[in-house]
Amino acid sequence: LGIKGLRSRAASSTSEAPGKVLRRPAWKLVSMGFLCNAINPKAPLYFLSVFSLVLTPDMPPLQLAALGLWMMLLQFGWFSSVALLLSWPAVKRRFLRIGHWVDRVLGTVMLGFGLRLLFSRTN
Repeated sequence: LGIKGLRSRAASSTSEAPGKVLRRPAWKLVSMGFLCNAINPKAPLYFLSVFSLVLTPDMPPLQLAALGLWMMLLQFGWFSSVALLLSWPAVKRRFLRIGHWVDRVLGTVMLGFGLRLLFSRTN
């Protein structure tokens, strides 16, 4: 994932054709987003790498559950914010211009997580 992010290229400058906007209920959109993230193989790998760096086997189960719930709430807030921001045409155009740089920065972070995990010692 890190190498793929580092190799990211700028999006082509093709303009979007104006079309009919589909209106869907909010619950349908939230459930579609949840399902998309739940079946994405990158999400569990990301959380596995992050959790293996910061969690220890001797942590109390209540603390582990609280951290899991906190991560779910953060994810919901993050993806909701991104969806709302990218629904604004001006923000979407700007993101398409600089998105490859975001991918490169996050690719560097993911590569760092992977290297840290690779060279960490297990007890």
